[in-house]
Amino acid sequence: MEIEDIYRLYVNDLYRYLLSLSKDHHRAEELVQETVYRAFLHIDDCQGYVKPWLFKTGYHVFIDSIRRDQRVVLTDTPLLSSWVANELTEDAVMEKDGYSKLLALIEGLPTNEKQAILLCDVHDFSYKEASEILVQNMNTVKSHLYRGRRKLRKMLEGRVETNES
Repeated sequence: MEIEDIYRLYVNDLYRYLLSLSKDHHRAEELVQETVYRAFLHIDDCQGYVKPWLFKTGYHVFIDSIRRDQRVVLTDTPLLSSWVANELTEDAVMEKDGYSKLLALIEGLPTNEKQAILLCDVHDFSYKEASEILVQNMNTVKSHLYRGRRKLRKMLEGRVETNES
């Protein structure tokens, strides 16, 4: 598979993943560019499944950028300004709002649990693929996923109880 084909197939998923990590549109775009550049340089190292390999490369690019900058600037989730307000339906707004709230709750989890949930539940990677991306044992990823889901469920239940009061 050529790098152009890989780019066309996976750039949107990769961008969303890196955006969920960086919380900054511009930084996510830079990380995507760096990831594709590294993928171009090391395309021969890809053995088998391209998408997990690309996400793993993206994850390492993100970690490298954190180490380089020694800080991560967290901003709000992407604004709806890119959509034309007249074209938004109430359902679309509610869905976007619910997704944004869910991502905000996920952001409150410990890093390992957050990564496991983002990869397995949001981006639909298998346990094996997530373990390869995070360079962790598959059982460790399952454990982080279990704990993260449990904490997320408790946060959601607490939120429901608070809203009813």
